[in-house]
Amino acid sequence: KKRNSESSCFETHKLRSFFPMHPPKDQNLFQKAANLKQLVELESKAKKLCTIPTSDFIVLQKIGVGGDAEVFEGVYLDKKIAVKKFSIGSKLGGLPVLRSFVRETELLSLFQHKNIITCFGAACESLDIYYLLLELIPGGTLEQLLHK
Repeated sequence: KKRNSESSCFETHKLRSFFPMHPPKDQNLFQKAANLKQLVELESKAKKLCTIPTSDFIVLQKIGVGGDAEVFEGVYLDKKIAVKKFSIGSKLGGLPVLRSFVRETELLSLFQHKNIITCFGAACESLDIYYLLLELIPGGTLEQLLHK
């Protein structure tokens, strides 16, 4: 027996009024799923970028803090370097920080110029801690140099 579309619409309306559809308590469920997928993809990308073992460099004293990372003085291949430490923190909350690490590592590895700091590579301590090993420029932070 075929139903006509009017009765079908009427029955759907009756069902909705009888069993009202409530939005989920967590409105961001789909966004969280998308973020989780991005996180997994970024973690995979970040692991591939990390070619330097953490045992190959030493992290010394903190010399600065930025928006996404802390900067330390360090030693790599008997040379003083800057070690930028990205702490991912809570998994989904750390997505922008991980994205920043991947973007910065990829970009700096593309360029070699006298006016751009040298990137020696990246290291991964865990899924929460990533390091970017950079040329150490003496004379303080960029902000300090700009205000001189």
